[in-house]
Formats: sequence, structure tokens, C-alpha cells
Amino acid sequence: MRDDRRQECQPSGQQGQQVPPPPTPCTSPDDANSPPWAIMFEAISELCDEINELKKDKGKSAYDGQQGMLGADAAPRGREGSQGDANTRNNASNRHERVVASPLSTQSVLTDSTAGFSGFNAGSDEDEDGEIHDEPNIGSTLLHSAKTYGSLEDISEDMELPVADMVHYLFDHSMREEEYKQIVEDEVTKRPGNCHALTRVICNAQIFDALTIKAKKTDSSTKEVSKDILMAATIIIKSLTVLDKIAQDEGHAGVAQEVGMINGALALLGNANHRNNLARRFIIKR
Repeated sequence: MRDDRRQECQPSGQQGQQVPPPPTPCTSPDDANSPPWAIMFEAISELCDEINELKKDKGKSAYDGQQGMLGADAAPRGREGSQGDANTRNNASNRHERVVASPLSTQSVLTDSTAGFSGFNAGSDEDEDGEIHDEPNIGSTLLHSAKTYGSLEDISEDMELPVADMVHYLFDHSMREEEYKQIVEDEVTKRPGNCHALTRVICNAQIFDALTIKAKKTDSSTKEVSKDILMAATIIIKSLTVLDKIAQDEGHAGVAQEVGMINGALALLGNANHRNNLARRFIIKR
């Protein structure tokens, strides 16, 4: 007969925790083949112990976080010393009370969150005695903001005011008629004999007669634009020739640098003239 020596688990000192009975040796082949109940109960007991330890650690961490929110002013009053601190910790962990931050701690949090904001700078500061001290002037905040939120165009240094006024007037209102004729009729606007690219392009008479009235007006306007571009290029070429000779004879590095810059302006004029001729061709073919 099989000797059944399995015993029920007896409760331990802690409520709800089971302690397995001591293992018994196998006395028959049936006992040797039976499941290892003792090992299973021992594993369950270890899991229960770990769960209880986790619960204790969780309650302690929650209490520490609540004390950090309260700050130094929220210490328990009425009882001082280690006994009062222990009672407070036990009550907080058992009841799981919700702690509300004090006004002082809330004010410190708001102060820290706005300390990094630099959008508005105060012009004065007040010390503990109530006296107001002006901060040193570090420049206009409004002018700094105007540069920050202004135009993103990449520009260089400002020119003299009379020169800037002249540029504004010429590019906004064009030249006056008498001044325009004075420049156009000058000898400097005549192209060099070997610069055939500076010759004005004229539409064929038969093709021009076949155009509509609107196309004729548009072609005439673009032809006048091309004439001004060519005359400006002619003046620049002749000025470049004189400046380049001065740079070679006198070895003036500054003049040589200016020659290179003005040559870039000549290249832009040639590019503008080419695009203008393409626009005229498109108008005629349309």
C-alpha cells in the first residue's frame, strides 16, 4: 500500500503566505513517479516573498516622492524627532493619502519654468530692501527684434545717403528725358568696331508687318530695353579698358580688384540682353 504522507501547508507569520511541508523520502515506486510537490510549493513561497518586498519598496518610494513635493516646510508639526517621522511614514504608506503641493513649492516650480524665457528683458531690478537698480544699457531690444524678424535678404553695408537716394530714384522712376538724351548722344555710347555682339537686333520688316498691333508694341518696347543694355555695356567696356591699363602700369592691386568686380557687372548685362532677345523671339513666333 502507498503511504500518503502529504500534508497541508500551514500558514506562516504573515497573512496569506503558505509554507510547504518538509520533503519526505520516496518509499515506493509510486512515490518516485509522483510530481515534485515540495519543489513547486517552495517556488510559490519564494514568489510570495518577492511580491511582498516589491510592495514595501513601492510604498517607500511613493512616500519619498510626496515628501519631495511638500518641501522642508511640510514637516510634521506637534511631534519632533525620529518618532514623529516614523509615524508619519507609516500613516502615509498605509492610507496612501494624496498630498497636494504647498503654495511655496508651486511658486518655486513656476519660477524655475520661466527662468529660461528671454523674450522680454526687464529694465530694472529690485533688491531685498525695496530699492530699484537700473540695469546697464545693453542696446535696444526693439532694434534687435526688428533685425531678427525683418527681411531675410542678404545685404551688404549701407551706402552714403546721396548715393542711395540716386539709386532709388533711377530704379523707381527712371531717368529724366534731358539727362537720358545727354548720355545716349555722347561718344562714349558708340560701340567698338570689333564688338559685333553690341549691335542692336532688328526684326525683319516683312515679319514685323505681319505681326499684330499688340505684338508690334511689345517688340518695340523690348527693343528699347535692349538698346539701353547695349549702351551701358559699351560704357562699362571702355571704362574697364582704362582701369585695366592703370592696374597693369602702376601695379595697383585695388584697381585690379575693381576691374574684376565691374567685369562681373558686364557679364550680367550680357546675360540680360540675351534673355531679352529670347523674349522678343517668343513674342514674334506666338
